[in-house]
Amino acid sequence: MTQDPQKAETEPETQSLAEAFRIFNQASEELSTAYTSLQGQVSVLTEELAAANGALRQQYLEKAALTERLSLLLDALPAGVVVLDAAGHVMQANPTSEAILGAGLEALTWGQVEELRLVAGDTPGEYLAGDRVQRRVAVTVTPLDSAGGRIVLLHDITEAHRLKAQAERHERLAAMGEMAAQLAHQ
Repeated sequence: MTQDPQKAETEPETQSLAEAFRIFNQASEELSTAYTSLQGQVSVLTEELAAANGALRQQYLEKAALTERLSLLLDALPAGVVVLDAAGHVMQANPTSEAILGAGLEALTWGQVEELRLVAGDTPGEYLAGDRVQRRVAVTVTPLDSAGGRIVLLHDITEAHRLKAQAERHERLAAMGEMAAQLAHQ
């Protein structure tokens, strides 16, 4: 039996094409499986990202509420509060500190504030401040460890100082009265 030469040539080609088609199908199935797996991973990651974004949004809202409360508290404090950065520039000043030291503090460094708006008093840590109304102020500087800046607390001790001086004057007058009474009895 004689084989057709064309048929003999096409048989290896057919086998070759069948093998290529099988390899193609196998690769296609692997790609399809990998694609399905990737879709699952994308879905999981999307859910995780949504959860993380929700948590971050919640943290942001909590921090915004805390910032608002702290700002209201800072504004309501009877003491002056000045926040300085690491270089000593005034970053924030509450209304009480501006009432004591004057407006425009945020354009100055603390060194300039001390030089231009405070006069050293008799007692360490006490200063005289104010243009129109002289106030006696106790100044406390506390470092901020985490940020590298400082917080300056200003306590208006004018009234306490006035009351102390008045009490001392009354004591002196009482002592003079007692002395005068003793001299009168002699």
